[in-house]
Amino acid sequence: MNTTGHEHLSTPVSELAAGAIVVGVDGSEAAADALAWATGQAVLTRRPICLVSAWKPVSNVWLAQAGIDPGPIEEEVRKAAEGLLDDAEATVAEVSPSVEVHRVVHGEDPRSLMLALSREAHMIVVGSRGLGPVKSLVLGSVSASLARHAACPVVVLRPRTEPVDTEHPRGVLVAVDGTERSRPAAEVAFEQAAARGLPLTVLHCLPWDRGASGQKMDVHDPTVADVAAMVAGSVAGLAEKHPDVPVGTALVGGLPDEEVLRAARGRDLVVVGHRRTGLIDSVVLGSVSLAVLEHAEGAVMVVPG
Repeated sequence: MNTTGHEHLSTPVSELAAGAIVVGVDGSEAAADALAWATGQAVLTRRPICLVSAWKPVSNVWLAQAGIDPGPIEEEVRKAAEGLLDDAEATVAEVSPSVEVHRVVHGEDPRSLMLALSREAHMIVVGSRGLGPVKSLVLGSVSASLARHAACPVVVLRPRTEPVDTEHPRGVLVAVDGTERSRPAAEVAFEQAAARGLPLTVLHCLPWDRGASGQKMDVHDPTVADVAAMVAGSVAGLAEKHPDVPVGTALVGGLPDEEVLRAARGRDLVVVGHRRTGLIDSVVLGSVSLAVLEHAEGAVMVVPG
Protein backbone atom coordinates (compact mmCIF):
# COMPACT_ATOMS: atom_id res chain seq x y z
CA MET A 1 0.00 0.00 0.00
CA ASN A 2 1.29 3.45 -0.91
CA THR A 3 -0.42 6.44 0.67
CA THR A 4 0.80 9.97 0.06
CA GLY A 5 0.36 13.43 1.47
CA HIS A 6 -1.34 15.20 4.36
CA GLU A 7 -3.94 17.87 3.79
CA HIS A 8 -4.47 16.59 0.23
CA LEU A 9 -5.73 13.26 1.59
CA SER A 10 -9.08 12.22 2.96
CA THR A 11 -7.29 9.72 5.19
CA PRO A 12 -6.30 11.36 8.51
CA VAL A 13 -2.59 11.36 9.23
CA SER A 14 -3.22 9.64 12.55
CA GLU A 15 -4.63 6.65 10.66
CA LEU A 16 -1.55 6.48 8.43
CA ALA A 17 0.64 6.22 11.54
CA ALA A 18 -1.64 3.91 13.55
CA GLY A 19 0.37 0.88 14.67
CA ALA A 20 3.16 1.77 12.24
CA ILE A 21 6.87 2.31 12.57
CA VAL A 22 7.17 6.01 11.80
CA VAL A 23 10.53 7.05 10.35
CA GLY A 24 11.85 10.53 9.62
CA VAL A 25 13.19 11.02 6.09
CA ASP A 26 15.36 14.02 5.20
CA GLY A 27 18.03 12.78 2.79
CA SER A 28 20.84 12.79 5.36
CA GLU A 29 23.13 9.87 6.14
CA ALA A 30 21.67 9.74 9.65
CA ALA A 31 18.16 9.42 8.24
CA ALA A 32 19.34 6.65 5.91
CA ASP A 33 20.59 4.74 8.95
CA ALA A 34 17.22 5.30 10.62
CA LEU A 35 15.39 4.02 7.55
CA ALA A 36 17.53 0.88 7.39
CA TRP A 37 16.88 0.14 11.07
CA ALA A 38 13.16 0.87 10.76
CA THR A 39 12.86 -1.40 7.72
CA GLY A 40 14.48 -4.25 9.60
CA GLN A 41 12.14 -3.63 12.52
CA ALA A 42 9.13 -3.65 10.20
CA VAL A 43 10.19 -6.99 8.75
CA LEU A 44 10.75 -8.50 12.21
CA THR A 45 7.46 -7.29 13.66
CA ARG A 46 5.35 -7.38 10.46
CA ARG A 47 4.26 -3.78 10.86
CA PRO A 48 3.83 -1.06 8.23
CA ILE A 49 6.28 1.80 7.83
CA CYS A 50 5.11 5.40 7.74
CA LEU A 51 7.64 7.62 5.96
CA VAL A 52 7.52 11.24 7.10
CA SER A 53 9.06 14.35 5.56
CA ALA A 54 8.32 17.69 7.19
CA TRP A 55 9.71 21.20 7.20
CA LYS A 56 8.99 24.38 9.09
CA PRO A 57 7.30 26.79 6.62
CA VAL A 58 8.83 30.17 5.93
CA SER A 59 6.69 33.01 7.27
CA ASN A 60 4.28 34.22 4.58
CA VAL A 61 4.26 37.63 6.23
CA TRP A 62 8.03 37.97 5.82
CA LEU A 63 7.85 36.84 2.19
CA ALA A 64 4.98 39.21 1.44
CA GLN A 65 6.94 42.12 2.90
CA ALA A 66 9.81 41.19 0.61
CA GLY A 67 7.46 41.04 -2.37
CA ILE A 68 7.92 37.29 -2.81
CA ASP A 69 5.09 34.90 -3.63
CA PRO A 70 5.37 31.99 -1.15
CA GLY A 71 3.36 29.62 -3.36
CA PRO A 72 6.13 28.55 -5.77
CA ILE A 73 8.62 28.18 -2.90
CA GLU A 74 6.29 25.91 -0.96
CA GLU A 75 5.63 23.85 -4.08
CA GLU A 76 9.35 23.36 -4.75
CA VAL A 77 9.97 22.34 -1.16
CA ARG A 78 7.08 19.89 -1.33
CA LYS A 79 8.38 18.38 -4.58
CA ALA A 80 11.81 17.94 -3.01
CA ALA A 81 10.24 16.24 0.01
CA GLU A 82 8.20 13.94 -2.24
CA GLY A 83 11.39 13.01 -4.07
CA LEU A 84 13.05 12.07 -0.79
CA LEU A 85 10.10 9.83 0.05
CA ASP A 86 10.20 8.25 -3.42
CA ASP A 87 13.82 7.27 -2.79
CA ALA A 88 13.04 6.03 0.72
CA GLU A 89 10.11 3.95 -0.49
CA ALA A 90 12.28 2.39 -3.20
CA THR A 91 14.86 1.50 -0.55
CA VAL A 92 12.24 -0.23 1.59
CA ALA A 93 10.89 -2.13 -1.42
CA GLU A 94 14.39 -3.30 -2.35
CA VAL A 95 14.90 -4.76 1.14
CA SER A 96 11.42 -6.20 1.58
CA PRO A 97 8.69 -5.69 -1.05
CA SER A 98 6.11 -7.08 1.37
CA VAL A 99 6.41 -4.19 3.85
CA GLU A 100 3.40 -1.89 3.68
CA VAL A 101 4.44 1.75 3.21
CA HIS A 102 2.52 4.92 4.06
CA ARG A 103 3.71 8.47 3.35
CA VAL A 104 3.20 11.79 5.10
CA VAL A 105 4.46 15.07 3.61
CA HIS A 106 3.63 18.32 5.36
CA GLY A 107 4.89 21.86 5.87
CA GLU A 108 4.84 21.84 9.67
CA ASP A 109 7.36 21.98 12.47
CA PRO A 110 8.78 18.42 12.46
CA ARG A 111 8.63 18.23 16.24
CA SER A 112 4.92 19.02 16.36
CA LEU A 113 4.06 16.64 13.54
CA MET A 114 6.07 13.71 14.89
CA LEU A 115 4.76 14.21 18.42
CA ALA A 116 1.21 14.15 17.06
CA LEU A 117 1.96 10.94 15.15
CA SER A 118 3.47 9.36 18.28
CA ARG A 119 0.02 9.15 19.86
CA GLU A 120 -0.95 6.45 17.34
CA ALA A 121 2.40 5.05 16.20
CA HIS A 122 3.94 1.81 17.42
CA MET A 123 7.40 3.37 17.34
CA ILE A 124 9.27 6.39 15.93
CA VAL A 125 12.73 6.04 14.39
CA VAL A 126 14.93 9.04 13.57
CA GLY A 127 18.55 9.83 12.87
CA SER A 128 20.49 11.84 15.41
CA ARG A 129 21.02 14.85 13.16
CA GLY A 130 19.96 16.20 9.76
CA LEU A 131 21.04 18.88 7.29
CA GLY A 132 19.58 21.88 5.48
CA PRO A 133 16.17 23.61 5.34
CA VAL A 134 14.34 20.70 3.70
CA LYS A 135 16.54 18.19 5.52
CA SER A 136 15.45 19.40 8.93
CA LEU A 137 13.39 16.54 10.30
CA VAL A 138 16.03 14.79 12.34
CA LEU A 139 18.01 17.64 13.84
CA GLY A 140 19.32 17.08 17.30
CA SER A 141 16.58 19.26 18.76
CA VAL A 142 13.94 17.09 17.09
CA SER A 143 15.44 13.87 18.41
CA ALA A 144 15.68 15.30 21.92
CA SER A 145 12.13 16.64 21.80
CA LEU A 146 10.75 13.28 20.68
CA ALA A 147 12.72 11.43 23.35
CA ARG A 148 11.31 13.72 26.03
CA HIS A 149 7.69 14.00 24.94
CA ALA A 150 6.67 11.22 22.50
CA ALA A 151 3.85 8.90 23.56
CA CYS A 152 5.51 5.83 21.99
CA PRO A 153 9.05 4.39 22.04
CA VAL A 154 11.57 6.49 20.11
CA VAL A 155 14.68 5.02 18.49
CA VAL A 156 17.52 7.40 17.68
CA LEU A 157 20.28 6.09 15.40
CA ARG A 158 23.58 7.44 16.66
CA PRO A 159 26.68 7.30 14.42
CA ARG A 160 29.09 4.43 15.10
CA THR A 161 32.86 4.68 15.07
CA GLU A 162 33.18 0.90 15.01
CA PRO A 163 30.90 -1.72 13.40
CA VAL A 164 28.92 -4.16 15.53
CA ASP A 165 30.51 -7.59 15.84
CA THR A 166 27.87 -9.70 14.09
CA GLU A 167 29.72 -12.95 14.85
CA HIS A 168 29.75 -12.24 18.58
CA PRO A 169 26.80 -9.89 19.20
CA ARG A 170 26.68 -8.13 22.58
CA GLY A 171 22.91 -8.00 22.31
CA VAL A 172 20.43 -5.68 23.96
CA LEU A 173 21.15 -3.60 27.05
CA VAL A 174 18.39 -2.18 29.25
CA ALA A 175 19.09 0.17 32.14
CA VAL A 176 16.72 -0.17 35.10
CA ASP A 177 16.43 1.58 38.43
CA GLY A 178 14.83 -1.39 40.17
CA THR A 179 11.37 0.15 40.48
CA GLU A 180 8.12 -0.19 38.54
CA ARG A 181 9.10 2.93 36.58
CA SER A 182 11.57 0.76 34.67
CA ARG A 183 9.00 -1.88 33.79
CA PRO A 184 7.92 -0.47 30.39
CA ALA A 185 11.54 -0.21 29.22
CA ALA A 186 12.29 -3.73 30.43
CA GLU A 187 9.23 -5.13 28.66
CA VAL A 188 10.23 -3.54 25.36
CA ALA A 189 13.84 -4.69 25.78
CA PHE A 190 12.73 -8.30 26.24
CA GLU A 191 10.49 -8.01 23.16
CA GLN A 192 13.35 -6.61 21.08
CA ALA A 193 15.79 -9.28 22.23
CA ALA A 194 13.25 -12.01 21.47
CA ALA A 195 12.46 -10.64 18.00
CA ARG A 196 16.14 -10.33 17.11
CA GLY A 197 17.33 -13.56 18.70
CA LEU A 198 19.79 -11.66 20.90
CA PRO A 199 20.86 -11.92 24.54
CA LEU A 200 19.68 -9.28 27.01
CA THR A 201 21.63 -7.60 29.80
CA VAL A 202 19.67 -5.90 32.60
CA LEU A 203 21.91 -3.20 34.09
CA HIS A 204 21.47 -1.49 37.45
CA CYS A 205 23.87 1.06 38.90
CA LEU A 206 24.58 0.85 42.61
CA PRO A 207 24.94 3.96 44.77
CA TRP A 208 28.47 5.15 45.44
CA ASP A 209 28.44 3.67 48.94
CA ARG A 210 27.57 0.20 47.59
CA GLY A 211 30.24 -0.23 44.93
CA ALA A 212 33.34 1.39 43.46
CA SER A 213 33.07 3.14 40.10
CA GLY A 214 33.09 0.66 37.25
CA GLN A 215 33.17 -2.33 39.57
CA LYS A 216 30.84 -5.16 38.61
CA MET A 217 29.25 -6.78 41.65
CA ASP A 218 28.33 -10.44 41.96
CA VAL A 219 24.52 -10.66 42.05
CA HIS A 220 24.92 -13.47 44.59
CA ASP A 221 27.04 -11.34 46.91
CA PRO A 222 25.11 -11.08 50.21
CA THR A 223 26.13 -7.43 50.59
CA VAL A 224 24.06 -6.51 47.53
CA ALA A 225 21.36 -9.17 47.92
CA ASP A 226 18.70 -6.53 48.59
CA VAL A 227 19.55 -4.66 45.39
CA ALA A 228 19.67 -7.85 43.34
CA ALA A 229 16.25 -8.82 44.67
CA MET A 230 14.86 -5.38 43.84
CA VAL A 231 16.16 -5.58 40.27
CA ALA A 232 14.85 -9.12 39.85
CA GLY A 233 11.46 -7.98 41.09
CA SER A 234 11.32 -5.12 38.60
CA VAL A 235 11.58 -7.59 35.68
CA ALA A 236 9.68 -10.45 37.29
CA GLY A 237 7.77 -12.61 34.83
CA LEU A 238 9.44 -11.21 31.72
CA ALA A 239 12.02 -13.99 31.44
CA GLU A 240 9.23 -16.56 31.74
CA LYS A 241 7.28 -14.73 29.03
CA HIS A 242 10.34 -14.82 26.76
CA PRO A 243 12.05 -18.13 27.64
CA ASP A 244 14.24 -18.11 24.54
CA VAL A 245 16.01 -14.88 25.55
CA PRO A 246 19.32 -15.41 27.39
CA VAL A 247 19.22 -12.90 30.27
CA GLY A 248 22.04 -11.61 32.45
CA THR A 249 21.91 -9.11 35.31
CA ALA A 250 24.75 -6.63 35.86
CA LEU A 251 25.13 -4.63 39.08
CA VAL A 252 27.76 -1.92 38.67
CA GLY A 253 28.97 0.79 41.02
CA GLY A 254 29.36 4.38 39.84
CA LEU A 255 27.50 7.23 38.19
CA PRO A 256 24.54 5.84 36.19
CA ASP A 257 25.18 7.83 33.01
CA GLU A 258 28.87 6.87 32.88
CA GLU A 259 28.23 3.21 33.63
CA VAL A 260 25.38 2.85 31.15
CA LEU A 261 27.55 4.42 28.44
CA ARG A 262 30.40 2.09 29.36
CA ALA A 263 28.12 -0.95 29.15
CA ALA A 264 26.51 0.31 25.92
CA ARG A 265 29.67 -0.01 23.83
CA GLY A 266 29.21 -2.42 20.96
CA ARG A 267 25.59 -3.23 21.82
CA ASP A 268 23.07 -3.96 19.09
CA LEU A 269 20.46 -1.89 20.95
CA VAL A 270 20.40 0.18 24.14
CA VAL A 271 17.05 0.70 25.89
CA VAL A 272 16.40 3.34 28.55
CA GLY A 273 13.22 4.58 30.16
CA HIS A 274 11.70 8.01 30.40
CA ARG A 275 8.99 8.97 32.83
CA ARG A 276 6.41 11.29 31.24
CA THR A 277 4.77 13.40 33.94
CA GLY A 278 2.96 16.11 32.03
CA LEU A 279 4.53 19.57 31.91
CA ILE A 280 7.58 18.49 33.87
CA ASP A 281 9.34 15.37 32.57
CA SER A 282 11.74 13.40 34.72
CA VAL A 283 14.09 10.84 33.24
CA VAL A 284 14.32 7.38 34.76
CA LEU A 285 17.82 7.08 36.28
CA GLY A 286 18.06 10.87 36.40
CA SER A 287 19.75 12.25 33.27
CA VAL A 288 20.77 8.85 31.89
CA SER A 289 18.42 8.83 28.90
CA LEU A 290 19.65 12.14 27.52
CA ALA A 291 23.29 11.29 28.26
CA VAL A 292 22.95 8.04 26.33
CA LEU A 293 21.23 9.81 23.45
CA GLU A 294 24.04 12.33 23.24
CA HIS A 295 27.03 10.00 23.61
CA ALA A 296 26.16 6.36 22.86
CA GLU A 297 26.73 4.74 19.47
CA GLY A 298 24.19 2.84 17.38
CA ALA A 299 20.50 2.40 18.14
CA VAL A 300 19.20 3.95 21.36
CA MET A 301 15.56 3.40 22.30
CA VAL A 302 13.77 5.65 24.79
CA VAL A 303 10.60 4.12 26.21
CA PRO A 304 8.03 6.36 27.92
CA GLY A 305 6.76 5.20 31.28
